[in-house]
Amino acid sequence: MLRVLDKADTDALWALAETDPVANIFLLSHLETTRSAAPTPAGGRVVGVFDHGHLTAACWAGVNVVPVGVTTDTGPEIGAYLARSGRRYSSIFGPAEAVLSIWSELQHSSPQPFDVRSDQPLLQMTGVSQVQPAPGLRYAQPSELDVLLPACAAMFEEEVGYSPVAGGSHHYRQRVKSLIARQQSLVDFDASGRVVFKAELGTVSSGAVQIQGVWMNPEYRGRGLSAPTCRRWLRPPARWRPW
Repeated sequence: MLRVLDKADTDALWALAETDPVANIFLLSHLETTRSAAPTPAGGRVVGVFDHGHLTAACWAGVNVVPVGVTTDTGPEIGAYLARSGRRYSSIFGPAEAVLSIWSELQHSSPQPFDVRSDQPLLQMTGVSQVQPAPGLRYAQPSELDVLLPACAAMFEEEVGYSPVAGGSHHYRQRVKSLIARQQSLVDFDASGRVVFKAELGTVSSGAVQIQGVWMNPEYRGRGLSAPTCRRWLRPPARWRPW
């Protein structure tokens, strides 16, 4: 049975997501912020798969689709369920088995995707790095938004293949601005004030931090600077916990 989860399902969803705190960081971050599995005022919801009353899999369905515990058996059912809703989604991300099985049905009611990445490793670091940290990396400041924004857009275009500001810069600008305000945007400048390196802490839970948007200025590539810069902030302080 498939149905949209509500507040009463919060504990069951939490337990399911905690079976893999790294792969399920998106949903865990959401739960730690809202404390509920119920639909959000913005329209996000979680579809649950039940077997004899037990929650066996789930899938966040908001702007994006994010599966948790989904297999090749349950993925097509979720994909068909989402297709019947008539909603459009920007992306599906998660374990390849789950994503591709959902897409096997959802593709019939969706626009042609820009890209389907069946092999994109999720890298996890749990030990202490032996790389010496770079000293210059720090939090971006609100006054640096206009300097940082072109670097963010360049990263996005290189990674995804199109410009995030092609249809207007307001939405993307607000996204970068909010990351700066939450101290989740980090940057290193050279002596002339140009961005050398930047990255964001895209999703944060109490147990993991997802590093995203990693970008090195092309003029500084090939010098071995990426590893020391990433090492500078691999262990975030407790204040980054959503609650």
